[in-house]
Amino acid sequence: MTSTAPRHHPPEDFLLAHAAGQLDAGRRVMIEGHLAFCPSCRESFAQLIAPGRRWLEEQAVVAPKPSLWEEIEARLDRQAEEDPLAGLGAELPLPVAARLEIEAGGRAPRWRPLPLSPARFAVLSTDHRAEAALVIARIPGGRRFPRHLHLGWEDVLVLRGAFRDPAGHFQPGDYQLNAPGTEHEPQVDAGDQCWIVARYEKGIRFRGLRGLIQRLTAR
Repeated sequence: MTSTAPRHHPPEDFLLAHAAGQLDAGRRVMIEGHLAFCPSCRESFAQLIAPGRRWLEEQAVVAPKPSLWEEIEARLDRQAEEDPLAGLGAELPLPVAARLEIEAGGRAPRWRPLPLSPARFAVLSTDHRAEAALVIARIPGGRRFPRHLHLGWEDVLVLRGAFRDPAGHFQPGDYQLNAPGTEHEPQVDAGDQCWIVARYEKGIRFRGLRGLIQRLTAR
């Protein structure tokens, strides 16, 4: 999806957990999104799932029922008519596998403004068990995302554009993992707006005036 291979990757144990079907839905979206950009991680993931694939190939093949293709076509038609991501715009640069994970949830997200900021975000899904939310955000070129503190883990995948913070420079396909307690103010590169999809746990706490607004509106 990009001419430059990603330089920042998810931890290997995330790929292993994904191969074993042990990731929550939000992190599956993140990993599937990164795999769409990253040839080296796709190769690693293919090696992880190879034993299971061989086992399936060795099992007896059962012929599908005659109506299977009609049922699949009908389901695809319904999904096209009820696309929960349609409200975010046709330009949404979300990899296909990640999009399918989100569409399975059936939630129709909408863009929301971030107070005192040109950034816009939409909540794609929430996972109460993991205390995590999956969001997509877009920030104009040359602008900063407001300074904030992470109360839990955060995974970030760049979809389009680029940004930098103390951890490095992140371009399309790059995967950033921030530990609880991380505080940063990402700076978007000049030019195109930056699109990211992020999974964060336990919320974030804005600093400065935005933090005051956040606390007042939370009461």
